Amino acid sequence: MGKCFTDRQGREWTPSITLGALYGFARETGLSLDALSDPGKIKFEYLAAGIWHSVATLAGERKVARQDFENSMGLKEIRDAATILMASVQDEFPDAAEEVEDEIASLEGADEVPLASEASASASAN
Repeated sequence: MGKCFTDRQGREWTPSITLGALYGFARETGLSLDALSDPGKIKFEYLAAGIWHSVATLAGERKVARQDFENSMGLKEIRDAATILMASVQDEFPDAAEEVEDEIASLEGADEVPLASEASASASAN
């Protein structure tokens, strides 16, 4: 899987971490988009908002309304979009991803935790 995901209508979407995406997500959820870099703490509504705001500009260009976009996303499509979105967020906010990994390592007492770049590469390869 590359940096895009496909909805049930066969449309390809590439998440874009822009000022508009950051602002829209923050306005809707009260969070910054880097909150999506910790998959263990993501509420579904935040994930859905993150996916939407990361493709909203492209949707506007294609004249695809939010409800139409959301209705074209099944569980497989949501999973794929979430994987790509989280990898994109980790690429844009590498320090946040490393802080999450450090926190996980300290909580679990693990000796080794995969690097954010490895997680991003793994998500991109799927």
